[in-house]
Amino acid sequence: MSLAPRDRIVLEAANGWLMLGNAAEAMAEFDQISAPGRESAEALTTLWEIHAQQRKWDAAIAAADRLIAKAKDQPDGYIKRAYALHELRRSQEAWETLHPVSSQFGDNWLIPYNLACYAAQLGRPEDALKWFRKAVRLGDERELRTMALKDPDLEPIRQKIEKSLN
Repeated sequence: MSLAPRDRIVLEAANGWLMLGNAAEAMAEFDQISAPGRESAEALTTLWEIHAQQRKWDAAIAAADRLIAKAKDQPDGYIKRAYALHELRRSQEAWETLHPVSSQFGDNWLIPYNLACYAAQLGRPEDALKWFRKAVRLGDERELRTMALKDPDLEPIRQKIEKSLN
């Protein structure tokens, strides 16, 4: 479903507020979108971003679930749902959200990167390293290694990542 022109303008305003770090104003804008427009994939993505910025992870999960229902063939909803679960320290559920769709979206580097993070936090360093290596094969190697060395979720495998730089 595509957004009506007015809804698109309002959604752009909401995204502008998000970029400014003002989730409350973003939500005020979002609430002006028509009911059908709020169910578009674009709007649901913005709604998730609003909830994430406010650290309202249960609401973010609900938005991601709606996004998945609307766009099953896109990875965004699954990634966002898993991220919110992980933020709630429900990393096993995050893993269970992403792992089954990892082959469906086999060209997306963020899914194996996040699976590496979840595996590391679940005490499975070998799995974490395997998924990190897959992410590196799919994405920008230098960028991912730099990101990984700063990512607290990958602390359990940081030394192995550093060794692989040499």
